[in-house]
Amino acid sequence: SAMRLVSRVGVVAAAVVCSCTHASANAVTRKSSTASPASLSEISPDVCVARANAPQIFNSVNNAMRQWGSSVHHNGMSLFLVTVPAGNLFYHGCGTPDRRAGFEWLAFEPEHAVLFGGSREPWSGHDGNGGDGRPPPPAPPSPNAQFVMASEEPPPSEPPQRPPFPGRPTAGRRGYFHTYKAERDLRILYVDGQAAAKGPMGTLDTQDLVLLGLKNNPMDGMMGEMTRATMLCNLTKTEWAGAKIDGILRMEAGFEIIYCDFAAGGGLDLVSVVGSPFKNETGQAEETRRFLPPSGPPDEGENREASEPGPPPPDYPGPGGPGGPGGPWRDALSMEWIRAVTQRYHGFEPERFDVDFSSMVSAFWYPLNRTNPDVRRSELPRLVNASEDALLAMSGRVREVLHDRDATKPSMHWQAVSDRVVSSFGPRLEAMAGESSTAAAMAWQINSLINPFINYGVRVDRNESVSHCASRHLARPLELQQHWTKEDHLVFAAFEVVGHHICDTLFDLRTLSDKSSEDDVLAAKTTARNLMKWLGWARFRGCGGQSCGDPERICFIPMFPAGGEDDHFHPRCKTIDEIGHGYFSRGIW
Repeated sequence: SAMRLVSRVGVVAAAVVCSCTHASANAVTRKSSTASPASLSEISPDVCVARANAPQIFNSVNNAMRQWGSSVHHNGMSLFLVTVPAGNLFYHGCGTPDRRAGFEWLAFEPEHAVLFGGSREPWSGHDGNGGDGRPPPPAPPSPNAQFVMASEEPPPSEPPQRPPFPGRPTAGRRGYFHTYKAERDLRILYVDGQAAAKGPMGTLDTQDLVLLGLKNNPMDGMMGEMTRATMLCNLTKTEWAGAKIDGILRMEAGFEIIYCDFAAGGGLDLVSVVGSPFKNETGQAEETRRFLPPSGPPDEGENREASEPGPPPPDYPGPGGPGGPGGPWRDALSMEWIRAVTQRYHGFEPERFDVDFSSMVSAFWYPLNRTNPDVRRSELPRLVNASEDALLAMSGRVREVLHDRDATKPSMHWQAVSDRVVSSFGPRLEAMAGESSTAAAMAWQINSLINPFINYGVRVDRNESVSHCASRHLARPLELQQHWTKEDHLVFAAFEVVGHHICDTLFDLRTLSDKSSEDDVLAAKTTARNLMKWLGWARFRGCGGQSCGDPERICFIPMFPAGGEDDHFHPRCKTIDEIGHGYFSRGIW
């Protein structure tokens, strides 16, 4: 019946994990508040928890190092070891031609780094209304606006203070664009999701709570960035010493690396340093420089910029209002930055990096509390309510993996497996869920997916057919099972649940035909939509990161610091004028 088709969705996944629920709950409740070696040993990756969080683990793998999926699922809960092959180029913008020392930020895209290496135009005042061709001075930055960083690295116990917002008359100052090359293979720890989005929404949980252990001493997202980078790089010299970790890889509007040793001999070769132009050297209009109000690069010896500019202050006046036509996002540089970033929606070209999926450590397979205290965004996982014991156990496993894994050990390419699953089922599910889909069309799509795994010559065996269908994409990993890590077994368990749930649902729908009633067709569409919701694949969100067919428009979803609330829930093709802001800076999360 129609009701039976709808109610079946979700039953299979629940049945697979129901026997694990009691054990997982006990694993959480029996922990004491004081971590001891014995208690920590009881908190370990749990295959039952992995099965219960199968869609989330699948998406963590599928979205890794992909801009679109990592923007859809911006609260990352997983970490991976990444190798950057020697010869790859990275970019850094700053206010000096001198080679940087200590830790700094590297951008994957030149359009990202150039925003920090722009030259400061001379500025000696204005008439308050922009009558002299210059905009009024910017309002003081919002609490979440990006701040510039102190030249020295302060100790973690003394977070840097925000310097005065640059609004005083100032002479011009040239900015510089540095290009660096990896002179050897680099070992990088990748934190997934939008881990470079500085704010209180949960994007920083994995870094602050798992890696840095700051559960009882939370750090401000934006203002704590300098301290955060200091502490992360200190880990490479202490807890991770011997693992030879060169930096931390994160994503915002573009991927970046907090690289821990910019000095000569630290793994980077300085290829070139070029001075950025003033507008009278290029003829560039003032309008195209609006994204960075008249701060530009700071005076040498005073302050230097952080990894990225912050969102425009909420009260920064643009002709069309903040974020509106002619507002602060109408900027040639920021448009090209976002355009460059969208080219990474579905990943990078080969040889840019290698993700070791067998090194994956994820909160989604630990028995810990991932509840979001913000009930308005309950779909976003958080770690603020996880026990200290569980967080310590997870960080300990990260440390073990970093010391154990090296380039000589085989890695299972689980992302390739996930891609095959998504490409096989995604387009058909979207078609079935569509308003215009007919019973006949749906029947053809369903049967093309499930019939190859049903033996019609004998009595149809549901369990055998579903198992055959679900295992079709897992044959290759199973051939290499002798090389699996503990983490590979957990990823496999999650992928097995996802495949089983898809195929079991399709088996239910196979009775649909061109003679089905309208109620049955509606129930089948509802079933397909519920399955899509359970899967949560990034391709199902809005424009899906596809081409807009217009060079002036991009398929846009919020990527720190850009984007408004509607951009996240209803991403669509937009011009730069239509891109809002506030999703990250106004407490939307």
